Amino acid sequence: MTLKLNMRTLTVSASLIDQLLVAAVASSQVPGSQPDRETRIGAGQSCPSGTTEIRPGICRAPEMPAPSILDYRPRSTLVTPAHPVARAKYPAIDFHGHPRDMITSAEGLTQLATSLDSLNVRAMVAADNLSGERLQRAVAAIRASPRMRDRVRVFAGIDFQNVGSPGWAAKVVAQLEADIAAAETQVRELERQLASPDLYKEGEKVQQTTKAFEDAKVALKQLYEHWEEAVELNDRTRGR
Repeated sequence: MTLKLNMRTLTVSASLIDQLLVAAVASSQVPGSQPDRETRIGAGQSCPSGTTEIRPGICRAPEMPAPSILDYRPRSTLVTPAHPVARAKYPAIDFHGHPRDMITSAEGLTQLATSLDSLNVRAMVAADNLSGERLQRAVAAIRASPRMRDRVRVFAGIDFQNVGSPGWAAKVVAQLEADIAAAETQVRELERQLASPDLYKEGEKVQQTTKAFEDAKVALKQLYEHWEEAVELNDRTRGR
């Protein structure tokens, strides 16, 4: 048997084979795949840097930039009964508040008092890590406020802005020393007032000064503790 083929037959056959191959490749691709943007990997291999495995054995780079945490807007999917409590049933203490500059002026303290009263919060511990001049202003404003002197306490702290930058440690040490010196001066001044016979002519003033003296000693003790912690940390970093 003799098989006779001419050039036209061979051309048609080659064209048909090409179409079949294209169809076979297309049918083998994963829906939505983009071969020009994908990298194939074998079992046990990792995707190249900058890509992730979107399907088994297929790596691809993100089509859009990765989202920033600043753009993250989570939406709660929790479904549960809500019971908002607008005001505490009993006087409460906010032991970690952030009133910021509200405690450094009489006007701010008045505003803070109104807010606390509306929530039935009896007292607040201001945890804004105050130091230096802001700490002194806050303490002075609170003590001068008849309405708030017994309702606000302040954590003395260290300013950690620009931590690690040249000169930061020396600046913080100097500030802590200044805070301690100011607190010691205040304690001595209150001791002097308590030693004065004129003070005891007014019972209410005696109570206020005694209370201020006790508060100043507590604040000074906290500053001493900060100083000891700083010394201990310094010893550790120096390997002592």
